[in-house]
This record gives sequence, structure tokens and C-alpha cells, in this order.
Amino acid sequence: MLFQSKFMTKDPLYQDDKLKIGYLLDSIEDHLLYIGEEIELIIPRGILRELAKTPRGEIGSKIQNFNPNISFYLREQGIEINGLHVALCQAYAKEEEMINDFVKEGLREKISELEETIELLDS
Repeated sequence: MLFQSKFMTKDPLYQDDKLKIGYLLDSIEDHLLYIGEEIELIIPRGILRELAKTPRGEIGSKIQNFNPNISFYLREQGIEINGLHVALCQAYAKEEEMINDFVKEGLREKISELEETIELLDS
């Protein structure tokens, strides 16, 4: 099981037995990547999206550019680069879903307020 960090928010965007991706505590833009039980890497703003949208054939070099040590950490844990790519894609998809749900809820509330205002004006 992956260790718990005081630097990550409670609910991860992605988690399996070797990888965990979530938000950096006190930041809605930066992410944390856990590899195994000991490796904790900050993924700066925008990098999760960039890595998730990278074509499979280019992900190895893109990850190397992001952090040259990641390949070593992945090999050490028996994780293939494509496994990390899938995790990044799933974390990004969950993040996008959460954002869309938040926006939809905000729109519903606004529409409800406007409907109430229209009713008041009509009466």
C-alpha cells in the first residue's frame, strides 16, 4: 500500500498499488505523484495535462524532460512508462470530470437564482 503524505489532499485523482496522483495540499494547480512507498514528486501546474495529452510514442522522452529520474524510479518499482502514462491520463480525466461537474453545479444554481428573480418580477 502507498504511504500517506501530509502534502497531498485526502482524495487522489488516481491510485493503484504502485502509483498515486493527487493534488498538492494548499494548491489547486500543482499535483503530487507517488511512485511506490518512498518516491514523492511534485508535478507543477499544467504538466499533468501536457503529459496526459502526449502521444504514447512520445511519452518516454516527455517524461524524461520533466524529470530524468522518473525512469529509474519506475524500473525500481517494476512499472512500465506506459503504465505511468495510463495513470496520468486517468488522473487528468478525473480532474476534468470534477471541473465539469463543478461548473455544471454552478450553472444550475445560477439558473435557479435567475428563475426565482423572474418569478418575483412577474408577480
